[in-house]
Amino acid sequence: MTELYYDSHCGPCSLFARSARGLSRRRLTILPLDGPGADRALSDLVPERRFEYAHVVFHDERRSGPDILAPLMEEVFGSPGRRFAEQFPPTRWLLRTLYQSVWRQRNNGGCVAVTSARAG
Repeated sequence: MTELYYDSHCGPCSLFARSARGLSRRRLTILPLDGPGADRALSDLVPERRFEYAHVVFHDERRSGPDILAPLMEEVFGSPGRRFAEQFPPTRWLLRTLYQSVWRQRNNGGCVAVTSARAG
């Protein structure tokens, strides 16, 4: 099963994660960045890196930031969705723009995980 680690203290991030889980017909597990489940998958990351981005773990591989989008497209649409996301430039641009707008809102909105990671 694919796991998405996200900032559960951020409204847009939570909406993004819940939407991805719903679209994947619950093949995607969503877990908070600061939850105990994240320690197992993200323990090798320094806190600044861990809380800076969302992360996806799939097929024993981890992707972070905008690179999570192709694996998420695979969970939603299967391997054709992933190929479409990776090989069709307008789709790749649109997905990255969506991700960056959510993450920009997260950083400008002062979400708790971002604040605590910067303070620590």
